Amino acid sequence: MDSKLKEKTIKYYLSFNYNIDIKILNLYIEFFGNIKLIHYEGLNMQYKLLKQKILNNKLIGLLLYGTTIDENDDKNTYVNIYIRPNGTSVRLTIKNISEHLINNYFNNQEINYECITYINSIKVTSL
Repeated sequence: MDSKLKEKTIKYYLSFNYNIDIKILNLYIEFFGNIKLIHYEGLNMQYKLLKQKILNNKLIGLLLYGTTIDENDDKNTYVNIYIRPNGTSVRLTIKNISEHLINNYFNNQEINYECITYINSIKVTSL
């Protein structure tokens, strides 16, 4: 992933959106807030559905923003705890959901393409 492109995408997203911390929390609660649904459909399915929503709604800037939140920051809100079949737990926070999605469900070409597409769409609509 191109780090300058990532920074530019986040900057654009922040400049054209308000209440970004509430938006990302609400988005993640939609997919990870219902633990019964996670256990029924699987954690993997929730990540796949979240990826589709991000792609369909041009939310790559929001996702990338989530990866920049410091682990100890108040913005790194707890969403849920998932217990794996082996009994280990996964704490689902804004940061680790964002990082897991970026690292395991996107490749660098997809991220770069989505960033460029998003930035170009902002430039066109702001003319």
